[in-house]
Amino acid sequence: MKREIFERLVKWKNKPDGSRNVLMLKGARQVGKTWLLKELGEKCFEDYVYINLERYADTLTIFEETLDPHIIIEQLGLIFEKKIIPGKTLIILDEIQSVPRALLLLKFFKEEAPEYHVCCAGSLLGVRLHSGISYPTGCLETIYIRPLSFKEFLIASGKEENVKFIEAASLEKLESMSFEHLEYLLREYMFIGGMPAAVQTWLDTKDYVEVKNILANIEDDYRSDFSKYTDAITSKKITEVWENISKQLSKENKKFIFGLIRNSARAKDYSLAIQWLTDSSVIQKVNCINTPKLPLSAYKETDVFKIFVNDIGLLTVLNQVSPKLILKGNELFSEYNGALTEQFVLQELYKFDDVAYWAKDNHEVDFVIQNDLDIIPIEVKAGTTVHTKSLNYYKDKYNPNLAVKTSLRGFKYQDGVLNIPLYMIWALKNILDKIPDNSIKKANIL
Repeated sequence: MKREIFERLVKWKNKPDGSRNVLMLKGARQVGKTWLLKELGEKCFEDYVYINLERYADTLTIFEETLDPHIIIEQLGLIFEKKIIPGKTLIILDEIQSVPRALLLLKFFKEEAPEYHVCCAGSLLGVRLHSGISYPTGCLETIYIRPLSFKEFLIASGKEENVKFIEAASLEKLESMSFEHLEYLLREYMFIGGMPAAVQTWLDTKDYVEVKNILANIEDDYRSDFSKYTDAITSKKITEVWENISKQLSKENKKFIFGLIRNSARAKDYSLAIQWLTDSSVIQKVNCINTPKLPLSAYKETDVFKIFVNDIGLLTVLNQVSPKLILKGNELFSEYNGALTEQFVLQELYKFDDVAYWAKDNHEVDFVIQNDLDIIPIEVKAGTTVHTKSLNYYKDKYNPNLAVKTSLRGFKYQDGVLNIPLYMIWALKNILDKIPDNSIKKANIL
């Protein structure tokens, strides 16, 4: 399975010893961190040593007894009966957040044993860091791993030539071509999602029931973490938030309202639960802004936000979506007040500097993105009939360089408005670079 991020891992591998930091992959459970590191070991090294610090109890005493990286490497070689050779053996420390001393050790690998290639991964690293574990600042190259994007799903489904064509095509060529055959694959992706295990199961079996079982198991694993790594009261609140996400995204107004969890509930009652879900990369908060200026982060309302999950496949599980919807044309996109479509678009916007949504004067634009020094509003529609009252209001009020509409309509760029099909939204950043008059408005800069 081809992952775009793999090229960054190869670049890390090829850096000179003195300038190469320890590599750290962060992200939620089941997004493919371990697979990527093992793939790097198999394809780019003669050998690798893999240590899951949650499971290999024999290794724990090593980290407790010394912080000398050379001694630790020698002892790991004895345990795994391998000679660990600089430049030829990759050392993988998985679930590193479970052993704080191992996290501390990364600094010494960088400073005292830079000739070794050391990488690590952690599913709940953000949670543990907020619990007071020391972070080895300055010695890590951190890469965040997400579920497969729709582009990666297309490639896995044998559509790499379509991907290359869209990336290379001019705006005029994109307007003249039809890519409607990608719409059905998008419907598949919106049910399957991007969790590697679910995608691989689909590629191997073409069985939606099996895919649904895989996704249900992943969702169960997430729930297990809620109780395994928190106290009973916090676990209950995390579960309440988690179970309310799909319900609240299915509203016309998708702003997260605590009173819908239970009567009289307040933000402070659930702030720790939301922070835990955010730190574990299980959810993504999208804050509201009412002033579209740079940087977006300075104008976000901290207490007004929407909550999305980290993968659309998990949202289909939470919503108990039937795979039969895939066969019903556009119905999947509009179901649940377009919640699945909005979730999908958010996942595809990960390449941008920041993402928020805009609301003011009873108008709302689904997303506002920061792209270098420009701010771009994005209106998301589920079908082919596009009414953009709020986007038009935003344009009249702020006169942006560019406005984006994404729906099932064909590609078109005219007069500062870009209509981009949902099945092509993954190429948005690439397409923006091709728009000649998408200049920067200095007035947007603080």
